[in-house]
Amino acid sequence: MKNTLRITAIAASFIFLTACERAGFDLDPSITNAFSTAATYNDGSPAQDFLNGIGDRDDNGDLVVPVEHIKGLCLSRPQKIQRVEVDFRPPGETCRWGENGNLDPRDYFFQARIEQKQNLGLPEGAIPCDAHFEFNDNVFLYDDHFMLLFNSTVLASSYDFSSQLEKRSSLLHYDWLNIAGSVWDTAKETIYCPNLDGSQAQCHFPDSDQQGTIHLELDPGHIQGAVANGIPSDDHSFRMVTLGDNNALDCEHTGLSFSVVIRYIE
Repeated sequence: MKNTLRITAIAASFIFLTACERAGFDLDPSITNAFSTAATYNDGSPAQDFLNGIGDRDDNGDLVVPVEHIKGLCLSRPQKIQRVEVDFRPPGETCRWGENGNLDPRDYFFQARIEQKQNLGLPEGAIPCDAHFEFNDNVFLYDDHFMLLFNSTVLASSYDFSSQLEKRSSLLHYDWLNIAGSVWDTAKETIYCPNLDGSQAQCHFPDSDQQGTIHLELDPGHIQGAVANGIPSDDHSFRMVTLGDNNALDCEHTGLSFSVVIRYIE
């Protein structure tokens, strides 16, 4: 019955388009594009299954696909909503020099980091399409630098790592091996915000060693680009990375908690 209904709907759409064209109407391209997108990306299969075979697995085993496919899926399928509470507690320790890929202390070089991760708890196979952040005047302090990631994509940071990190879909892909031992150039100290054509982002974080509040607002294109850059085999996640060079207080941060409303498809 499902296949019969779908074929009937597509046939009706074709008749509608043909009749309008014969009558001389100029159809809005968004209308014809919507029919095309629905026919291509909403074939009744799970979203995750649709993507299998399209992309490639990276070194972490995450599925990397062209971002156009994520956009097409998000446009053509009904979206569900889930609110997630994210809580990155103070690490309770400073940089572990010389352990787990960290290097020995060295002034003005990125030598060590602490990584924290929190899964979103979305249904298996879910594909996020958008995220709305609520920080509720959360006060944040970190030493020396930080990165906030969605999966492995940088959403915001206190340093511009563009020269160290690979770009995927115009977004920075985090890999500690590409940062470890690199020079800390003070000219690149900034609140980095992802830049995409046609999408807007607002990133307000305090500077290094300065206590302040946070505001983060991203267009759906940023989240869809992050998903395209690496779909994990288990669950999507947010990650907090704090970095240091040589100080006994490096890699620390105060607690950071926020709510995020995720729109996703299955």
